[in-house]
Amino acid sequence: MSYGLVFNIDGSWHGRGKFPATLKDMSNMRKWVIKFFQEFNQVGNKYSKYMSNDGVLLGQEKVNLVNELDEVMGGLVMFRAFLTGNKESRFIALDNKYGYTFSFIFDTLGWDGSGKILNKYVFNIKNFKEWYNAVMEKLKEVFTKYLNSIRDKEISDEELTSINLLLDFLIFDLVVIEKKLVTTDINN
Repeated sequence: MSYGLVFNIDGSWHGRGKFPATLKDMSNMRKWVIKFFQEFNQVGNKYSKYMSNDGVLLGQEKVNLVNELDEVMGGLVMFRAFLTGNKESRFIALDNKYGYTFSFIFDTLGWDGSGKILNKYVFNIKNFKEWYNAVMEKLKEVFTKYLNSIRDKEISDEELTSINLLLDFLIFDLVVIEKKLVTTDINN
């Protein structure tokens, strides 16, 4: 079984991955969120290290970043599953104005996803660092919303819908940046 994402010329993609071992324990969500941010910070740390060497992302460096991003994606899919109370084993984002579709199926071990990045989708981020900083802000927004929503021990349907929508955008951002790392020269 291979892991990671595969991109096709028609914009379709398919991938699968394991849930990160470091994030398996979701019994204390405050601790889990901290661990998740540690995973995401590893992506930033590796990127900074690679750029400090020669200012260019090379083949193996891109592969290493993609592997780290797969861990982050696994964490986001886990969190999405956790929010539904594991009552569902899939989630779907249908054709929309942002130019993407995707579907994820998951079980206790990992995820399997597929989708399509439509031709009308435009990637407006200039480089990996800009992408990383933008996603960090979105992640903070998601988890702040979540932590605020559980203060009363119950997430309303409206709060859940809002958080899930943000998660869908983040998961899509990960798919797009992986595609950019694999198919183009996204650097600095």
